[in-house]
Amino acid sequence: MENLGNCLNKAQQTYQNSMNKLSKGRGNVISQIERFRELGVEVKKPINPDIAQLSVDELESENEKGEEKPAAIKISNR
Repeated sequence: MENLGNCLNKAQQTYQNSMNKLSKGRGNVISQIERFRELGVEVKKPINPDIAQLSVDELESENEKGEEKPAAIKISNR
């Protein structure tokens, strides 16, 4: 049972790290995709709006803290 618990903890940590890379912090994948869209690059698959909103919320939170960030990103599912 202890081994199972350790495996579950590791899976949770891996999931959290992946979500952070996807939608949080500087250079997250969601914000990069939106910047490409702004430049006219076609993004073929839609982004899950819930995950996209995490990225927007993270940017707004960091901007409120006074950290230097690029302009806010508009999330759209084209």
